[in-house]
Amino acid sequence: MIQAIVFDFDGTLIDSNEIKLSAFYEVTAHIPGAGAELDRIFQDPDRGDRYDIFATLQARLGSDGAALIKAYGQRCETVILDKLAKSRVTETLDTLKAEGRKLFIASATPEVDLVAMLDKSDLAARFDGIHGRPAGKADILNRIMEAHDLQPSTMVLVGDGEDDCRGAAEFGCRFVGIGPVFAGRADAVIDSVEALIRPGFLDALAPPDEEGRLS
Repeated sequence: MIQAIVFDFDGTLIDSNEIKLSAFYEVTAHIPGAGAELDRIFQDPDRGDRYDIFATLQARLGSDGAALIKAYGQRCETVILDKLAKSRVTETLDTLKAEGRKLFIASATPEVDLVAMLDKSDLAARFDGIHGRPAGKADILNRIMEAHDLQPSTMVLVGDGEDDCRGAAEFGCRFVGIGPVFAGRADAVIDSVEALIRPGFLDALAPPDEEGRLS
């Protein structure tokens, strides 16, 4: 049986990638040259998280990084919490919990910011753990396994990013990819997390036991 489902956050539980990207430009719109500089920063695959990005912007343009981080966090929080309140993701999570499965978040968002935001919603109470940066996906999966006495074969990571795909492979658990880009690389591909509650979907991901039955 699949005992634990670990979700990426942005782009998985909520379509917030565009919200966060736009927020960088919105909170720096008053700074001359910030838009072009952000364009260059986002071309770097190793740009880091919000703290790294605003630190880079401060170093290059002399902007107030601390003030921008605060404004960025407030902007993202307002829009994301409003979108969460209007989504049906809680219904999916409640169904999975009713089936006896443990639920977790493994996000690339800084953990302190993610927890602070979700504590202002009714979503946090539905999870057995909320994790984020600086830990990577494989490290988070390992932490969850050890803390909750699980095995990789009973865990599934659901995500929309290459870091999710790599993290699941490195850790050794099943991976469900959001979007067709993961076709042929994921154990299953879905359009949204609502697909997880289709009858038999998660059981089909569980490895067979010695007699060929689903565990």
